[in-house]
Amino acid sequence: MCVIYLYVAISRNASHLNTAIVKAAIQEYASSTDLYLVPEQLNIPIMKSSGLDSFSAYGVTFDVPWRDVPLVSTSSPSGLLTLFYFADGQRIVEAFAPGTSVSGIAEGALTAYLAGLNRDGSSTFRMVSKSYEESLDSNFDFVSSSLNSTPYQLNLDTASLSDSVFKATGLLRTKDDIFRLLASDTLPTNAVSRFYFFSTPTIRGFQFSGTIIDGRRTLAVSHFLLFDEHNEPFDLLTVGATQMDDDIIISTLRLD
Repeated sequence: MCVIYLYVAISRNASHLNTAIVKAAIQEYASSTDLYLVPEQLNIPIMKSSGLDSFSAYGVTFDVPWRDVPLVSTSSPSGLLTLFYFADGQRIVEAFAPGTSVSGIAEGALTAYLAGLNRDGSSTFRMVSKSYEESLDSNFDFVSSSLNSTPYQLNLDTASLSDSVFKATGLLRTKDDIFRLLASDTLPTNAVSRFYFFSTPTIRGFQFSGTIIDGRRTLAVSHFLLFDEHNEPFDLLTVGATQMDDDIIISTLRLD
């Protein structure tokens, strides 16, 4: 009988803790407009042979639809960023070393969450429902589930509390980190109004479309969070490119 009472007490304490976690997350995330965005499907046309100029950085090669010779600049002293300036800086492609920028979040978020699963023996981290177990399979699965989550899905009902705890402590936290870094990166992606999911024979990933202010000009910017066949993330960014330009760059992307 004492064992039963102890189990009930532990269960009640866990329920109170999880309810508090979800309530705090609702309060934290409810006013963030970015977190209500979910990716739309984007179909990238496949180009077998573009006949365009190719450029490489950090093991990634891509073609560009512009014929002018770019000014190429690598960040010093870190060497973690390489920028290709086309048309006197009117158009830019920024390549990132692996693990830099948003890919650093994508690479580390699942590891951090799994560490929490192993560290915490209580209900907070272990109440992941069967429907979300696949989210823990890879970096891509975790980030994809994260970017498809919204504050609307946080629910205090007992039946869905475990799902809400997972979203509050893992998925929405990761999504919030991604959008915050997009807005504060070296070339920030501001005013994201929509973003996309796409896949090609070599990669899959997400395109965040927004704007960047350069002096008095407001230019289009697209930040790409990409995943290779091993679900390892990397980043690419374009400034001043049209969607057709971006499609060509992504469809011709090859990994060394």
